[in-house]
Amino acid sequence: MKIGIVCEGPTDFFAVQNFFEEVLSNYNIEAEIISLQPDMDNTRPSGGWAPVLTWLENNNAATRVKKYLGKGLFASGLSAKTVDAILIQIDSDILGEDSFENYIERKFGFKTELSQTKEERSDQIKRVLHSACQIDRLDEENKNKHILCPAVESTEAWCIVVFQETDIDVFSLRGQDLVNAFGRVFQKSLGVKEENIQEEFININKNQKSRKKFCQKYRGGSNLLFDKCSNFRESVLSIVNLYQEKENNV
Repeated sequence: MKIGIVCEGPTDFFAVQNFFEEVLSNYNIEAEIISLQPDMDNTRPSGGWAPVLTWLENNNAATRVKKYLGKGLFASGLSAKTVDAILIQIDSDILGEDSFENYIERKFGFKTELSQTKEERSDQIKRVLHSACQIDRLDEENKNKHILCPAVESTEAWCIVVFQETDIDVFSLRGQDLVNAFGRVFQKSLGVKEENIQEEFININKNQKSRKKFCQKYRGGSNLLFDKCSNFRESVLSIVNLYQEKENNV
């Protein structure tokens, strides 16, 4: 099964690719996950929410169905970019940022609501993606092939969870608290001794090579992510349902 990913940047893609492939294998689904956005062949691909929404605008509902959503599962002779489903990811940490809010109001005619809980913040991103994907213009079959997957607050939170079991409510961490939590986990993954691990970090390490290595090494913890993250779990199960439905129709 081939799944096309539209996400914010390379580090997000590595998380989506590795963690979804790992959990889907529990359902005997051999997933090939490719990037539609960003362009991973680009040595310096752009990142952030804007390229995701621009990609969706440039590839509207009708275009996506024609260009990317091919003739169904197990079809042969498809192009390299033809996929069985498209998963779209945006981090919820963008909520409340002026440039994002102004774009949403200008393009879609609504303002996101002030959201405090992780569930509310997830719902707001889903609302944005629902509009950006023009879901209401799709028939039922192709609606089901669009998987809307907010990351609360970011895919760095996913990385914290897969690294080790923790009692912290990772998906309620925001801002500097999330930056610090990820920074500590990342240093631990590099073998830094506990007494030498920093308490504060200026920003999140976005180095592509090191993030790819991290996600590959700790993808075995993806079952923890499935258990603890409702957005991730719902997206996985949507793909599983799509796979099983198509397989039964073959």
